[in-house]
Amino acid sequence: MSGITLKNGESCVLLQEDADLFGITPGEATCSAGKIKLNSLVSNESLSLNGLKISCIKDQ
Repeated sequence: MSGITLKNGESCVLLQEDADLFGITPGEATCSAGKIKLNSLVSNESLSLNGLKISCIKDQ
């Protein structure tokens, strides 16, 4: 499984080329207060999408 880890307040853009590899919609992934958001998907700590795991590390 491939992964992206973001710290609180960080974001990254999932480009079309990257999204195509995992069969998902491109967009901006953001990490805030331990929640990860990608487009309309929001989850506590991490999202797992077709072999891609996007994790959010909240401040200690």
